[in-house]
Amino acid sequence: MIVNALSIVSPSVQNILVGKKGVEIRRWLPPEIPFFNLVLVENEIYLTEEGQEDPNGLARAIVDITGVHEWSQEEAESQGLEWIPNYVSWELSNVRCIEPPIRCVARRKIYKIDVEATSMFLQAFALTS
Repeated sequence: MIVNALSIVSPSVQNILVGKKGVEIRRWLPPEIPFFNLVLVENEIYLTEEGQEDPNGLARAIVDITGVHEWSQEEAESQGLEWIPNYVSWELSNVRCIEPPIRCVARRKIYKIDVEATSMFLQAFALTS
């Protein structure tokens, strides 16, 4: 099954899953709003260059992006982060856990992955709002 994925450095996906993190901060916008069924791949290294990959990613969650807004200094402070101008917050909703996680390659931006369509994955993927 081919799906859209976004890699996020650990432990952010786990924080999204437990409700500690409700937004993802990026310099760029998603291709459309809303953007449904985005697989979050957790990896251990920051991917900073075009073409860079981490072969040890884990698909851990599926989310919907329901809105975006400018990332504010107040929001950064409330998250315990240093504020950087010109970033946006992707508003995440309908968070679904992929259990067990699926090993896959982590890449930059939104990219396609081919995941084994196990019954547990299909159940998580089907739970849309």
